[in-house]
Amino acid sequence: MFDLRRLILIEPTVRLLRFGLLACALLAGGLPLAGCADGSLQKFKTEVGNVASAITSAKINRKAVFTAASVANGLISTADIYLSLPICGKAPCRNPAATEPIANAQATLSSARSAMLDFMKAHPGELGDKGLYDAMVLATSQIKSIFATYGVNS
Repeated sequence: MFDLRRLILIEPTVRLLRFGLLACALLAGGLPLAGCADGSLQKFKTEVGNVASAITSAKINRKAVFTAASVANGLISTADIYLSLPICGKAPCRNPAATEPIANAQATLSSARSAMLDFMKAHPGELGDKGLYDAMVLATSQIKSIFATYGVNS
């Protein structure tokens, strides 16, 4: 039996590959229906729409959520330490140009992490929300990029 939840819970790159294979299989199975006049094509389109809807409202396993939250915690702590350094003049110091981007990225990451953890706390035993998880992962990559730009070691 095909388990769509299992497909959705794997790493994003593998998930994308498997989704592509699933889409190809659905299309291959739907092509013979294209000539039917009995509504089979409409049924096929509806089923493809349902699969797409299930994928966009996907859930993420708890381990991945808490791992990403731990990474976020480390990056937030790194940002705290960096922002507490005095402005350059004497080492160690912080680049004044880095202050605002790092502070903004830190706030975004903190909000995304909190929203994800609040969701997990409100829904014990359930899978995490994919949208909240993706927001946390995006904020993590943004702060890492800013750290790389300004030479902040995390």
